[in-house]
Amino acid sequence: CGQRCEEFLTNHADVTSMRGGILTLLNFFTDDRHVIRNMFHGYSSAPLERFILNMTQDYTRRFLSTVPMAEQVPAEELENIVQLYVYLMFGIIVDWLSGESDVDYIRTVDTALKKLPALLADSMG
Repeated sequence: CGQRCEEFLTNHADVTSMRGGILTLLNFFTDDRHVIRNMFHGYSSAPLERFILNMTQDYTRRFLSTVPMAEQVPAEELENIVQLYVYLMFGIIVDWLSGESDVDYIRTVDTALKKLPALLADSMG
């Protein structure tokens, strides 16, 4: 999977929004959902969780390196943003792997992310 993941990171770090990044990652993992779920349930969840965590960190850092405004954010604060995004993605993916339901996580996440900026802006103002 290492080569495939590196290819994914190289070819898909050009999304234009965090929402697009989350949806791109979910679509990537969805392609191999049955294999990933079998590994998660049948082998050991720890290596797979570590892989997901590392991949989302790499992806997020690569994505943010393409955002011009990120250059204006101090490195420590940018790392906090990376970690928040990673925890969001990691939680969604692990929940998706752990769950027995066939919830449409892509649609659910997309809907939530469309509403989240307005809700946060309203609560901060």
